[in-house]
Amino acid sequence: MLLVMGDNLYVMGHQGISVSLYDMLGFIPASKVQTDLIDKKERFATISNEVLPSFIGDELFILSDQSEETIATTRNLMNSEVWKTIPAVQNKRVYTLDSSWNFDDAITRERLLEQIPDLMKQK
Repeated sequence: MLLVMGDNLYVMGHQGISVSLYDMLGFIPASKVQTDLIDKKERFATISNEVLPSFIGDELFILSDQSEETIATTRNLMNSEVWKTIPAVQNKRVYTLDSSWNFDDAITRERLLEQIPDLMKQK
């Protein structure tokens, strides 16, 4: 789970949308997310492009907003050489969502559980 906000990249631990993806939908966090964030009860970590591949599992969910800075950061990331090395990218297993989904309340979780299957079918 990657959150792009402005010019920052955040990897999510066990909070927000990650709770739904891991607990309700059975997605498995990348081992580095598990050991560096979830096991240590860290909510998120700011990372750089260079270390991103080590935090990405079989699927990559990207949350972002529509600010100009976020759009530029996302575009630069997706045009980088590092991006091309990520297996989830190579296998077309990247899904983008608006950052407004980054909650783990019951209403958001229920709506997300309805939306994720449709999102994944679009690939």
